[in-house]
Amino acid sequence: MEAATGTSQIEAPLLDYEKEFKTVQIQARFPDGLAGWTKFLEKNLNRDLPVNNGVPAGIYTVVVSFVVNKEGVISEVQAETDPGFGTSAEAVRAIKKGPNWIPAEQNGTKVIYRQRRPLALRFLRTNSFLVQDWFHIMVLPSHETLFLQKQFLCLQNLLVGMIPLLH
Repeated sequence: MEAATGTSQIEAPLLDYEKEFKTVQIQARFPDGLAGWTKFLEKNLNRDLPVNNGVPAGIYTVVVSFVVNKEGVISEVQAETDPGFGTSAEAVRAIKKGPNWIPAEQNGTKVIYRQRRPLALRFLRTNSFLVQDWFHIMVLPSHETLFLQKQFLCLQNLLVGMIPLLH
């Protein structure tokens, strides 16, 4: 009869690498990194669309999500938030025409992953002109994105309160 040693092995659960992952060790990323992503957005987003749709001064956040498969192909692009004035549809349109991404990884294996990216659109009124500027906010976990959206609302309220001072 063997004496018990008090140790046991616990087998790690097997991962299904064919399913869509919600969290990963390495997120999918744009081929040229953050600088390339920003350049792509600046080149491909129609900055005039929200202005033509009557957007008032402020900051508007669109959270877009899309699936990046194991080969880096993007699909299922959707806006999770819609601040209006055509911003969400424009963000989806631009991302759909983008290049393949570098796939996400889990345990050294390329996996299918739903990428979420918050994009912010800022409109400021100066000297009777509405100035617009798309800019990128770094990828954050969803709870931090929500915190960031609340911070933008505070900033937007502050800016809107300052608009009369800029005239």
